[in-house]
Amino acid sequence: MTREKHPCLILCAGTSKRFGGNKMLATLAGKPLLGHVIERAGPQASSLAINGSPQTYGDFGLPVFPDAVPGKLGPLAGILTAMEWAVRQGRSRVLTVSGDTPFVPYDWAQQLGATPGNVIALPQVGGNTHQVCGLWPSALALDLRKFLLAGESYKVRDFLASHEIEMVEFSKADGVDPFFNVNTPKDMERAKAILRGKT
Repeated sequence: MTREKHPCLILCAGTSKRFGGNKMLATLAGKPLLGHVIERAGPQASSLAINGSPQTYGDFGLPVFPDAVPGKLGPLAGILTAMEWAVRQGRSRVLTVSGDTPFVPYDWAQQLGATPGNVIALPQVGGNTHQVCGLWPSALALDLRKFLLAGESYKVRDFLASHEIEMVEFSKADGVDPFFNVNTPKDMERAKAILRGKT
């Protein structure tokens, strides 16, 4: 049975401080890091867009949306952007994935989509939960906007604490967490090694 596909927003609004430059545009195996995420997430989604600066990401040929709440509030602002984008499309759920996650599984969306529609579905690998590579009910948009505007916390885990979550277990591939993300130049070297088959 083919499951319903959901829209997916790639989160690229971070500052890349630890990388020393915009990591999303850094080259990995001949293409931007973001390009790997687009290739993997695109076929799994009903529609694909980028969360970030239109001036920075306009050349990728996808819609680009800045944070729905300005102020560089972190990934929750991108997740809110995704929810409100889904609401505008009349879609009940929306995927988010970090733009620095080049090995996101090809069955990621399908596995998360098998969960009930009213829960936040998050991938888990060996007990490690990946909080921004999830499937979110778009009906939570108003609640999340209020949470961010309250200003008491901008941490994903604090928002999750008051909502129903279902974890979906994924396996490592050749010892590598498929949600491995690039934060530093050293991480980029590891990503290159993974692609060469040397983990």
